Amino acid sequence: MPECIFSEKFVLDEGQILGKKTNSDILKGEIIFADKVEGAALSQSSNLKFSSYIPKNLRAVSVPVNYFGDSSLLRTGDRVDIISTYYEYSGGELKSDTILSEKEVILAESNFGSSMSNSIGDNGNFLLGTATEEDFRSGSLGSFIIMTFYLEPGEVEIIFLALERGVLNLSICS
Repeated sequence: MPECIFSEKFVLDEGQILGKKTNSDILKGEIIFADKVEGAALSQSSNLKFSSYIPKNLRAVSVPVNYFGDSSLLRTGDRVDIISTYYEYSGGELKSDTILSEKEVILAESNFGSSMSNSIGDNGNFLLGTATEEDFRSGSLGSFIIMTFYLEPGEVEIIFLALERGVLNLSICS
């Protein structure tokens, strides 16, 4: 194929990237973009849309998740589990379910304005504080991070339903 049909962002010579780190996994058959290789940045002149980077049959989804650790530890390419925590009215108790496992982080943006101060109990112990439905809806139980993942259409439905039902929490996988 003639090179003129490819974007300037496409890697045409594997010698350009051999031995270099990538920002995320490269799937078999995927067209490799120069900005996926560590150290390369998107140029202002690029006409590619974000949707052109999404692997076939997947969706890019951004959701707020609670994370109680140091957000600087999270990196693009890390694998995480997403846990849905919600109030079960019929049983009158909190429940948690792992809804997605080993998902690769595509983007992560911290919101440092959120805090746990509204949920700390009278004795100052967070674990003994009473979590209300509003705490779960507002995400005030901890700092939240906007995480972006590539998901299959069925996983998109699962994650948005879980978000409507309660909050999403994050655990980092090994």
